[in-house]
Amino acid sequence: MQNTSISSMSKSENSKIIDKDSNKKDSDLLLQTSENKDNQSSSSTTSTVQIELSNSTLANTSTSASQTNNVNQEIAKQTQEATTTKTTQRTTTTVTSKTTAKPTPTPIPSSTLVPTTTTTSPTTTKKQTLSVSLTISLQSVKNNPNALPVHQQKLLVPESGYLANGYRVEVKEGTTVLEVLKDYLNKNNIHYDIQDHQFGAYIAGINNIYEFDAGKNSGWMYKVNGVLPNYGVGSYTLKDGDSIFLFYTIDYTKEDAF
Repeated sequence: MQNTSISSMSKSENSKIIDKDSNKKDSDLLLQTSENKDNQSSSSTTSTVQIELSNSTLANTSTSASQTNNVNQEIAKQTQEATTTKTTQRTTTTVTSKTTAKPTPTPIPSSTLVPTTTTTSPTTTKKQTLSVSLTISLQSVKNNPNALPVHQQKLLVPESGYLANGYRVEVKEGTTVLEVLKDYLNKNNIHYDIQDHQFGAYIAGINNIYEFDAGKNSGWMYKVNGVLPNYGVGSYTLKDGDSIFLFYTIDYTKEDAF
């Protein structure tokens, strides 16, 4: 009997021990399950918080970008308005300067109109100086030894029979024969006697050889380009290339000086 009781007690105690262990395991399992749920809940909460923070950051970033964009648009708008205002001012100024009123020309009656013709004159270039030549001849006296007294002939008549022979000089336009003659005689210290008369300058004597020294028809004469002018040496205006020939003649009626 005692063995049976002991056995029954042992079974009962064993059963209690088993139940206790089982309850402990169940308790541990419940605790672990609870912890897992808590961990999951914490993880879920953390994830939710992170998502919300991310969404908030994105929202803030979007808002900042939107604000920046709005500011840039506002600046661009103001700049465009300022540029448009300046352009309008410049355009207004330009238009004002171009629209200055001009006097309206008075129409001319067609009956008074005269056709015009344009003529082109040939251009001629005048020379600044003229080239002329001068010859002073005593050939008539040279060829007639008795035309003058002997002492006068030897002293006053050159061996060549010329006081000047083809002397070329440059003169200004408007120069006369008398001016060329006086200039040459003065430069060469040759005596002359040229008098003023009512008809102009008159050559009385050159190199101390005077009119009438070789006869009643003797005296000084001149030609230009081989022609005897009908006026005095002071009135003849030279042209370019003119040749002056001044000579002493024994008889002007014969013009025997050539």
